[in-house]
Amino acid sequence: MLNVLLFCKQVDTSKKLLNKIIGKIPNFRLIGIASTIKEASDIMQSIEPNIILTTESSISDLLNNKFITYRPGIIYITNQKYSTKKDNILILDFQLTFPEMTRRILRFINQNITGTYREKIISMLQTFKFNFNLTGTKYIIDAILYVHSYNGSYSFEKLKRDVYAYVAKINSSTENKVKWSIERSINYMHKNHTPKSYKIIEDFFGVKYPQKPTPKLLISMFVNKVEI
Repeated sequence: MLNVLLFCKQVDTSKKLLNKIIGKIPNFRLIGIASTIKEASDIMQSIEPNIILTTESSISDLLNNKFITYRPGIIYITNQKYSTKKDNILILDFQLTFPEMTRRILRFINQNITGTYREKIISMLQTFKFNFNLTGTKYIIDAILYVHSYNGSYSFEKLKRDVYAYVAKINSSTENKVKWSIERSINYMHKNHTPKSYKIIEDFFGVKYPQKPTPKLLISMFVNKVEI
């Protein structure tokens, strides 16, 4: 099920999009309707919908200026000429019929939105400038996936004994090497930032430059933040 935010300033248009598109796609669940940028922002901060169906181009500026790692699928319906190479944005011409819009939306969702949990983790790690040539970055992904499998019931008191032991086992390594490699990956990420660019880390993990997120904080934040 994909949570959908409908953002449109015109009430009549909102009704049509709700009845003709959102109501016709089985795995769409409407979680909010916004008619102003503030309403859209409040809903996005509270729920982070998977899909934003909108007729307002201002949604892109809002995402770029106010949100960091949140990357929803955007379905932008417009009568203006507009193009983009971003794979999370679908542009639809207002002149299309509603059945044709629905068909294109379904194809867009299947190709770009319903990615795996691993792919979403990778996307976020790339945003934070982690080095994927380092073994530790792969270990971080494996650790996050392992903890996620507990569905929120995992205790981080035994991080090395449980998580590192599991990651070491599936990678034919050792607990100490996993621990060292993950810390090394975090250190390299830290070096890839300037004090100014480090704000993305500060906002997400709640640490201040030059502090670094600990492995425990890193894994727990990813598990809590990212949803399948």
